[in-house]
Amino acid sequence: HVAKEAPWQASDGLTYQDTGIAAATGGLGGARVVRLTRSVEHTHNGEFLLLAVLRGAARFESPTLGRYEFEAGDTCAVPDGTRYALAPLGPCEILEVTLPAR
Repeated sequence: HVAKEAPWQASDGLTYQDTGIAAATGGLGGARVVRLTRSVEHTHNGEFLLLAVLRGAARFESPTLGRYEFEAGDTCAVPDGTRYALAPLGPCEILEVTLPAR
């Protein structure tokens, strides 16, 4: 598998690199590395979401879960139906793991 050679793609407020896990698992799970370029808001609608800060730092804020600042090495599991915002605190990369794949 050559995920490190996958192209970076742009979306609203972020760029991401797909790891190929979704294709390899037939959509059972997904994983991508995300670079935040600005604050983004999202509602998680899936069985599982894990966010792991790989590099840098980010602020996580949710009306139901509260406000946290995460640094490299920190992780967060987000329940189904949770509305949240992520904001970069300088350059950062986050591993996003979802079940099922996005």
